[in-house]
Amino acid sequence: MALRGGVRVDGLDDLQRGLSGARADLDRELEQASRDVAELVAKEGRGRASSRGGVAAHVAPSVQADGTSVSAGGSSYPMAAGAEFGGRGRPTTQQFQPYTSEGYFLYPAIRETEDQADALYIDHIDDLTRRHDLT
Repeated sequence: MALRGGVRVDGLDDLQRGLSGARADLDRELEQASRDVAELVAKEGRGRASSRGGVAAHVAPSVQADGTSVSAGGSSYPMAAGAEFGGRGRPTTQQFQPYTSEGYFLYPAIRETEDQADALYIDHIDDLTRRHDLT
C-alpha cells in the first residue's frame, strides 16, 4: 500500500544547511582530534618507557606522535621493538624483558588513554556542532 502525502519537519531546511556547512569542517576537526590523541598516547608512552628503565628508558625519546599516529624506534633506536615486546628467546635478546604480546609501554599507553581519547573526539565534535549551531 503506497503512502500519500508526506511529513513536515520544522527546521529541516536549516538543519540540512547547517550539516552541509559542518561537513567541510568535520574532516578537519576529526584530523585535529586524531592529532591530539596521538600526542596524548605518545606522551603517556614516553613516560611509561622512561619509568621502566633499561632499554625502554633509552628508547623513550623515540616515542613520538607523527601526525595522527604514534611510533617508536627509527634508525637511531633499532632496539625499540625489543624494548616494547621483550625477548630472551635467543642469546642476542637477553637485554630485554621477557617476551609479551601485550607490550611494555606503548601498547599499555594506548589502552590506558582510551577513555581520554574518546573524550577528545567527543569534545571536538561538540565544538563543531556548537560552531554550526547544530545543538
